[in-house]
Amino acid sequence: VKNKEEEDYKLVGFKPIPVFRAEDTTGKPLEYENIKLPEFKFLDVAKTWNIKIEGIGFSYGIYGAYSSSEKKILMASPEEEVFFHELAHASHDKTGLLNKRTRKQKEVIAEFSSAVLIYLSNKKADRLGNAYNYLKDYCGDKDINREVLNLISDIEKVLSLILETDSKLKEVNNDNKNLL
Repeated sequence: VKNKEEEDYKLVGFKPIPVFRAEDTTGKPLEYENIKLPEFKFLDVAKTWNIKIEGIGFSYGIYGAYSSSEKKILMASPEEEVFFHELAHASHDKTGLLNKRTRKQKEVIAEFSSAVLIYLSNKKADRLGNAYNYLKDYCGDKDINREVLNLISDIEKVLSLILETDSKLKEVNNDNKNLL
């Protein structure tokens, strides 16, 4: 028989919580970090801008990330629309407007730009529903159309920079082929 003062404790479940990020440790690369990435369209655009693209392990629901301080795109997914989203962040950074926007605005700009790049690349549009849901999450109770229209100038600059850089790269490649 227990005293009334003693409490009965029971472990219902547990959750692992990392203390250090894998990137902050030393040693051999972890196997999950060595994911192979496909050749994405507009990959040459990122390379021209001296942006490094690295495969990383999937963590906390993050499929990709752009680091403006390191000029690096980190990819935890082989999906091209994730790359387009991160490339849009890089383009937004290159325009000088990235740090002038809130996190929500940055995400709306990158996701809408990614959806446009998917469309322009003649990719299957079945994933565009994901883009809509992503935009809806970041817009919250606000009207998605209005939020996109409020940011259309940034979106136009982001897309123009990517597409103009791609066009110039194609011209240079065609000129080089003609020299051979």
